[in-house]
Amino acid sequence: MGSNMKLLDAAYIVLKDAGKPLNYKEITKLMIETGLYVTDGKTPSFTVSSRLSEDIRNNPNNSRFIKVSNGLYTIKEYALDSQNYRDIDVNSTNIGSYKSFAKENTTFSGLLAEIATNRKQTIEALVDDINKVEINEREEIYPKIRKILMKEEINKDDFDIILKLLPASKWDKISLKGVFSDPNFYNDVISELTHNFPLDDERAIIKINDVINNILRLASNTHDNKLGKSQAGLFCSQILTTLYPDRFVDFRQERWKSLAEKLGYDLPNPDASYGEMIVWAGHVAQKIAEEPKFRYHWKNDHPLWAVAGLAWNLKYSSINDDIIEESVRETKIQMLLQKKRQIILYGPPGTGKTWHAKNLLPKNGETSNKIEFVTFHPSFGYEEFIEGLRPNTDENGSLTFHIHDGIFKQFAQAACNILFKEAGIDKQWLPDGNIPKLSGEEKMRIRETAPEVPFYLVIDEINRGDISRIFGELITLLEADKRYGEANEITTTLPYSKTSFAIPPNLYLIGTMNTADKSIALVDTALRRRFGFIEMMPDYELLHRLFAGVSDEAKSVTDLATSLLEEINTRIRNRYDRDHQIGHSYLVPLKDAKTRDEAVEMLQSAWYYEILPLLQEYFYDSPRKLHEVIGDAFVSVEGDHSFCFRDELVGEQFLVAIGGIAFPDSGYRNDEGSD
Repeated sequence: MGSNMKLLDAAYIVLKDAGKPLNYKEITKLMIETGLYVTDGKTPSFTVSSRLSEDIRNNPNNSRFIKVSNGLYTIKEYALDSQNYRDIDVNSTNIGSYKSFAKENTTFSGLLAEIATNRKQTIEALVDDINKVEINEREEIYPKIRKILMKEEINKDDFDIILKLLPASKWDKISLKGVFSDPNFYNDVISELTHNFPLDDERAIIKINDVINNILRLASNTHDNKLGKSQAGLFCSQILTTLYPDRFVDFRQERWKSLAEKLGYDLPNPDASYGEMIVWAGHVAQKIAEEPKFRYHWKNDHPLWAVAGLAWNLKYSSINDDIIEESVRETKIQMLLQKKRQIILYGPPGTGKTWHAKNLLPKNGETSNKIEFVTFHPSFGYEEFIEGLRPNTDENGSLTFHIHDGIFKQFAQAACNILFKEAGIDKQWLPDGNIPKLSGEEKMRIRETAPEVPFYLVIDEINRGDISRIFGELITLLEADKRYGEANEITTTLPYSKTSFAIPPNLYLIGTMNTADKSIALVDTALRRRFGFIEMMPDYELLHRLFAGVSDEAKSVTDLATSLLEEINTRIRNRYDRDHQIGHSYLVPLKDAKTRDEAVEMLQSAWYYEILPLLQEYFYDSPRKLHEVIGDAFVSVEGDHSFCFRDELVGEQFLVAIGGIAFPDSGYRNDEGSD
């Protein structure tokens, strides 16, 4: 191959004359046609692409060229000055309209600045963190995983190594463990990704969806009930990223949607499959990796890993971080539950305690026998929970007593027997018998199998009962290391049946506690040591996110409702305490309001029939404090101990009165609804 001038000089002249971006095939063709570049008969298309990319990568500040997208180039002065750039098909010679390059460049810089600010660090420190945590970790881990995946045969030890290496949360790994142990896992999942994986997007999407469905099918067969589609999709994307690092990225749906939305890229359809979204995320990452500002900071061999690092670091930003399943709080709750085996979600009424408790449970309908609900109340005791004597009259009219097993004892026996079965231990805990003794090997199998067959007992309103009396001597047995089969296992003899009892390691307790009924400070100290406690407080940011999608006409009402709740809770804290605040859940239904009138009606219903009765209960012996909290428009005070609620307000009068509470110093008027 010969030439009349250097290749890069020839490419520069062609692009300058064209006045628009060209793909590498067009550049090569014009270079040859104009005689700027002479070949030996072979078209050097890929040489041109390689030389241009190398020049841009090695000289980000001094290169005359910019890569607009995959295979598409222009010169810097055109790119930075252009106001009418357009997205194009790399293989097409028809260049359509696309976004301003300079604008995208600025948007990306803004994203870096926002993430860095939220992390309280400089952009340079952010880049350094992503290099260390995201890129270096993948450079160390992914080749090891890839080496295993490409073996002709993969055994259980290999899968254990993969599970250990995967950059996933502890909870994700626990969920995947059961699937990895399935003998069909290699043929139904791994081989589908490693052998003859499609190069085109359409067939790749079909293949990915099939693999995810197979993972979920295997999960249901192995009792891995906590595995959801998002976890299966994450695992699938991680394997694809390991095998094809320039095409796929680790995929968490909300993270990638947030990143794409922030940078102005099109989002997938709302009904898109996971296969479609995983392929889409790969394309978005490729486009971002071509942006000059990105290339200025990252010049590694696998730029998509750095893009993935940005997507994952959005959890430190405020960008669309509203999915509780992906939030840091949920991860912490799950990990605490695994560590302590029992937790209590506590807080004022309406803060989502029961919702969160249910959200911790498996979503698979086949697991209903592994979930039990009970509500504590003042008359609930040891006899109903563990065991007790029940009266019985025989056919002669004589009164006798029999031992009745309580809900916790029955549930513990069911959990233990399933654990025996899954661990391959030929033993059973009979209803009227002792808990079987275990050998050292059986204890080890019990501990290994326990996370795969979880049982959940949800105790609502746990503080309404006499907890010490209800649990009795079992308080000590609750501790994780004193469970059945654990290192410090403790068994006890029950007082009525005289049988031995222990709590199996696969039984989890989730309690909810309304602090308006009883403060956490009054909870028995022994119980507080053995449970993990998670505080749930009013979440105004959640309301802002939920209300972001309401219509413009309803937005003024939802904004007013959020401000009202904040002000009411401030007054409650000042006059009572933080345990008696009003939770956000009373206002959540407003997110479904289609019109302004509908939003007003929903707010009015929540105020008069849910919030006011709570406030009346809080301040029943202090009418003046109640008046200070809700104002003269809603209550009148007579003397020191008497008050009367005023007639219900409706429509615009109601909004003006509510606005007077929410904005006490502003002279609030509902101008939008006034004539």
